Amino acid sequence: MIFHHFIITESLAGYNLYRNSTQIESDNYIRFVSGDEGNPKIIKLLESKGLSIQTISEPDLDKLLRNEAIKVITAHPARYINLCAHRALWLYYDAEAGSQTAGSLPFVYLGITLSMLGMIGFTLWRYRGPWIKRLMPIWMLFFYIIPIHSMIVSQVRYFLPMVPILICVAAYGTARVIAELRGAINHKSAKTV
Repeated sequence: MIFHHFIITESLAGYNLYRNSTQIESDNYIRFVSGDEGNPKIIKLLESKGLSIQTISEPDLDKLLRNEAIKVITAHPARYINLCAHRALWLYYDAEAGSQTAGSLPFVYLGITLSMLGMIGFTLWRYRGPWIKRLMPIWMLFFYIIPIHSMIVSQVRYFLPMVPILICVAAYGTARVIAELRGAINHKSAKTV
């Protein structure tokens, strides 16, 4: 209980849903909405209802913004689904990352990301075993993080807790491939001796 209300996820879920989803009313909607852009829109909505930030409690603001966001989303469901699909991808890759430092850095980042995801897929397929089942509680985080953050707001930082797990799985697969290659080379050289 917070502010005498039951809060399911966070007290600003409605704020994030409204700020990061109502751009689907315009044609340029596949983008992240900053606070500088979203907050004036929220203030304008409050003023249209005779309210202000000072006169509304946080849970009431959350409820109002969530309801308004749901109205916009139900009016444009295809655009919202498209935006959510893009947000799911944004959890893995941010095309703007490093672009201020070097123009080619986003491509390096993309290459590393695709290599790691490819190695993870290969590891889960080639070296499947009881370790996958034992780590099921960790894998379940993916089923929470990806849908929740793609529906509300998506930034790479929300996916960061999963990165060490992904790196460990990719490293395990890489180590197994190297061990198999060494074994094959040693076996082949032992035959020729």
